[in-house]
Amino acid sequence: MKLLIKEIDNDGRLRFIAQFLDTPWDIEVVNPEDLGGFESALRDADAMISMNWSWDLAATAHLKLLHLPGAGTDAIDFEKLPVTVSVCNCFEHEIGIAEFVLGAMLEWTIGIRTMDRRLRQADWTGSYLCGPVHGELFGKTVGIVGFGRIGKEIARRAHSFGMRVLACTRTPGSDAMAERIDDMEGLHAMLEQSDFVVITAPLRTNAQYVRRPRLRRHAQQRGAHQRVAWHADRRNRIV
Repeated sequence: MKLLIKEIDNDGRLRFIAQFLDTPWDIEVVNPEDLGGFESALRDADAMISMNWSWDLAATAHLKLLHLPGAGTDAIDFEKLPVTVSVCNCFEHEIGIAEFVLGAMLEWTIGIRTMDRRLRQADWTGSYLCGPVHGELFGKTVGIVGFGRIGKEIARRAHSFGMRVLACTRTPGSDAMAERIDDMEGLHAMLEQSDFVVITAPLRTNAQYVRRPRLRRHAQQRGAHQRVAWHADRRNRIV
């Protein structure tokens, strides 16, 4: 059997795949920008690893599996894939993202980078001796929009810091990780109580509820607004 890996993904991240395969596979690296070479490789390929699919190629007829190395399927044009192709995604990225979010909230509250830079210049500003006193995450409220894998891992770590956790999601229910979980109609009420807001919903989900101007006003009034979205992970930032 034959597995295709895009050249852009052949950077070491997928090097462990071969050792977990129970059956013989030929692994071939392809460059989809070379459309002729890509189509030729596809003709006898059984599976491909890719976060996107935008090609309408007859050679895809032999393909049986398109496996995403991440969670989001928003870059997959399903209309251009044969119905015989199974599309699978994967998880566990929620741990790294949750750690990033907590790190960003700590930086926003304490200003660790600034304190470190000053200390290296023999400036003790921000210390117990000189002040000013910085804030703490303890007792702060984080509002999480979307309470799936990422949202729950953020909540789990926020609890360890003594934070209060609120959430809004399309499918509200009870969960020990959040004090309150509302549907999306409760978003604005949650904003009023939150020091931090983290959006973990897909970009195309509940867009009518998540209005950037409202979130910006909230960020200016209360604290930080962080965006975590499926195909925008590289642009995670505090705004």
